[in-house]
Amino acid sequence: MTTSPRILIVEDEPLLRHQLRDTLTELWPELSVIDEADCGIAAISRINEALPDIAFLDIHLPDMSGIEIARLLRGRCQVVFVTAYDDYAVKAFEQEALDYVLKPATVARLSDTVARLKSRQTQAVRPNMDQLLAQLAQRMSPKSDGYLR
Repeated sequence: MTTSPRILIVEDEPLLRHQLRDTLTELWPELSVIDEADCGIAAISRINEALPDIAFLDIHLPDMSGIEIARLLRGRCQVVFVTAYDDYAVKAFEQEALDYVLKPATVARLSDTVARLKSRQTQAVRPNMDQLLAQLAQRMSPKSDGYLR
């Protein structure tokens, strides 16, 4: 990402959503909060419209779980779960979550998350699919038995 990271915050509790936004923008002034959503359907719509780089997802939402949203997002943006439930951590990481923050999220804990996100920014987080396919094709010869070398 060469521009300011664009985030979407999905949280059904307005006070927590605003606190998260305020804390994140304080910790990472370059951050661009592009939108907020209070349910899964709104989140998916906003994701499709705004194409965020990072989604902060609550797990328990009125209409669907943050895990379901993460499944739909897989590979489209980085995901950070912010939730009151610690028993979904394994499922969260199965959906390639970057972090799993328990509520109430402290400034120190969100600072750690921001550091991880910034670190990911400097790495090739989202590889170019065309480049990956070209490398894969290059590794397979026309006479191969179909296995990668």
